[in-house]
Amino acid sequence: MEIEFNGFPIFSGKFDELMEKLYEKMKQGKKAAVISANPEVLNYAFSKNYKFDDEYIFIPDGIGTCLIVWIIKGKRLKKLAGIDVFYEILRNSNKLNIRLFFLGARDEVIKRAYINAVGKFDAKVVGYNHGYFNDDEEEDIVKRINSLAPDVLFVGLGCPKQEEFIRRNKDKLNVNLIIAVGGSFDVLAERVKRAPRLMISLGLEWLYRVIVEPVRVKRLKKILIFIARSILNL
Repeated sequence: MEIEFNGFPIFSGKFDELMEKLYEKMKQGKKAAVISANPEVLNYAFSKNYKFDDEYIFIPDGIGTCLIVWIIKGKRLKKLAGIDVFYEILRNSNKLNIRLFFLGARDEVIKRAYINAVGKFDAKVVGYNHGYFNDDEEEDIVKRINSLAPDVLFVGLGCPKQEEFIRRNKDKLNVNLIIAVGGSFDVLAERVKRAPRLMISLGLEWLYRVIVEPVRVKRLKKILIFIARSILNL
């Protein structure tokens, strides 16, 4: 259930099939790193000429990715949002005995995200750490995560910091799933709201984010350039 695009194997199944695959990975004790393959992430990884092993799962988190694949490959993908994976695992962590660790956001935000995860979802969160750490603190953070033995590590450091963190530490982390979740902690902490369901269903979540956070306009330029280059094969 993958479509190759510019060297990236993009998951092409449905949401339920993705979750089944992830739960099976955990059941078998296998490792997987889930990356939200929106145009910004793909553009960054492509510019660095990064190569990825088969433990990586790229999900089409972005209408831009779905559009590019449809134009170039003639294949229709259903958008699969990392935040939906995040909430799905939160809701099921206690029932399925899945231990979670949160890494990212500001200290007060990640604390509130933890409180809401436990209070509203009865989630089995074994630890958390803010995302404003220095390079020389990274090794200790990895050791702390390993000492708490989570099954799933959610990394919300923003692009490209979260992808770089995963790339550097994937093989050092004793967890089954490492999932990049971007700004999901801000949503869980109720610091920001997710786009209305109608805008999400219409593929306009990106527009809502730009309206709420105008600073994202600068990022749109890079995304549009990547889409144009991909379509024109430049």
